[in-house]
Amino acid sequence: MRVRDLMSAKVVSAPVGTPVHVAFELMRDGGFRHLPVLSTKGKLVGILSERDLRGVGAFFKDSNSGIDEFLVTDPTTVEKIMVADPITVSPDATVSTAVKIIRDKRIGCLIVTDGEEMVGILSYLDVLDAAERESKAPAAKHQDLDDTQPMNMEELSNLRQQMAAELSEFRANTPNPKVSTVDLRAREARLAEQESRRSAREKERADAARKIMDDIRSQLDEDD
Repeated sequence: MRVRDLMSAKVVSAPVGTPVHVAFELMRDGGFRHLPVLSTKGKLVGILSERDLRGVGAFFKDSNSGIDEFLVTDPTTVEKIMVADPITVSPDATVSTAVKIIRDKRIGCLIVTDGEEMVGILSYLDVLDAAERESKAPAAKHQDLDDTQPMNMEELSNLRQQMAAELSEFRANTPNPKVSTVDLRAREARLAEQESRRSAREKERADAARKIMDDIRSQLDEDD
């Protein structure tokens, strides 16, 4: 099995200069955890992950909408926090080769490039799903002779352990929304905005009432 068989060919990327909150929204709305960063000439220059974003902000879940949000505490752009010169792999590489790179380098994904062109992205989730399918499927009649290290249960176990470790790290470094100062700050901001709107409405009503009273007094003065 080759990398091209598992990679995601439709890759969302961000150009240098993209604000981090925009990068978060791209990742959240697209449902992925890694975002390639391209130069102004369209060349791959880096990769951004949720781990990088945690260095300049914090994740929380909006208590009203239930939508994941990101509060930027250190406004910056993607090229300032990305991992430069990300590890790449050829689409013709065997999946076992990709698995070894992911495991040995302890990274979340590989950018797939054909020459200098980015043609896809392969995450460890893609590999894990494939490994699980392969472990349940009957052996292929025609094995890939170049794939000298087919995926096995040991590799599948290692990937699962890596995922568990990353999940534990994510939870340890992500504030609990129930007690997070970030969440409190967001709530305070919303309450302040609501209070500002309420005060504006009260002022409008008071101004309208004052105008009515002025009109009435003016009419009374004219009658006199």
